[in-house]
Amino acid sequence: MCFISLCMLRYAQYLLEEVGGKSISAAQIMQAIQDPLVLVQGDYPNNIVTPTQISQVYLDLATILNLPQLKTHMTLTKFRSCTKLDLTKNLK
Repeated sequence: MCFISLCMLRYAQYLLEEVGGKSISAAQIMQAIQDPLVLVQGDYPNNIVTPTQISQVYLDLATILNLPQLKTHMTLTKFRSCTKLDLTKNLK
């Protein structure tokens, strides 16, 4: 698992440098992946999700990997389709 994680991290560094033209440290990439938060407002099932604390490194990596853009005021379904994270388990 450690070796696979290291390979993925190095590949992310490679992509950011080759495609994005930015030299990013492994620590910055790990921090960018760990730090994002979302603010969930409203009552279930009509919640609105707003991503917060999204770093530029995270956004650059998401763009290079062709991930859907995170937008403000997303529905739970839209958030799940963008991130593959199911927040409904925490909100019920």
